[in-house]
Amino acid sequence: RLQELHLIQTEKMSSIGVLATGIAHEINNPLTSVAGFAEALQRRFRDVPALKEDDRLEDFPHYLEVIVRESYRCKRIIGQLLSFGRKPDGIVVKVDINVILMEIVDLLKYQPEHQQVQVTSNLKQDLPRVLGDPSELRQVFMNLLLNAYQAFDGSGLVEITTEAIDNTMASITIRDTGCGMAENIFERIWEPFFTTKNVGKGVGLGLALTYDTVKRCGGEIKMESRVGEGSQFVVLLPAGQGEGGSSEEDRPF
Repeated sequence: RLQELHLIQTEKMSSIGVLATGIAHEINNPLTSVAGFAEALQRRFRDVPALKEDDRLEDFPHYLEVIVRESYRCKRIIGQLLSFGRKPDGIVVKVDINVILMEIVDLLKYQPEHQQVQVTSNLKQDLPRVLGDPSELRQVFMNLLLNAYQAFDGSGLVEITTEAIDNTMASITIRDTGCGMAENIFERIWEPFFTTKNVGKGVGLGLALTYDTVKRCGGEIKMESRVGEGSQFVVLLPAGQGEGGSSEEDRPF
């Protein structure tokens, strides 16, 4: 049954990925033009001293700097959308979980409903890379972080910690100070289609598929929660052994 649900979710994510990729490309093309022409105007200001002497154009260099900076910020967001839209291909490579976590945090902070959520991170630089499909692992931590963000009705704190265990395991902890869950609820969170969200806010597949993906990677996932105090997820993933195999950075977009 879980395999059937996985196929359904994979097909749904594939459709979303195609849509996100198409939209990202449509936005990326005009953004490239905006950034390119703004940079051309910056060069003109540098090369033509008379422009700098015109008081009416005094603030223009600053305006152009803001346009270029924000254009490239938008392009980085689009790059993340393209990365999330990449269809899982089953290719197992060595993945840097720290990079994935920061990509997701950067993506979520632009959503208005999450802007009151404070995020702190303690990511160990010696965290071993893990073997897995990058797209599936992104979805794992997107699900867990969304779960943490949605634990608040307003402001709150999310703490992300990574550490190496004997250099053979990567440990990832995501803790929130949200509403928490009663025992009879968190005992069922891994069940497909179980959800406490309102209709239209989710179908209860995210955490079930998260559990499935972590197990298929040879890892473990644990959860603790107290009503009124918050929840904590701990993911343990085995490190990729040896020097063989490519890393995610080796793969083309």
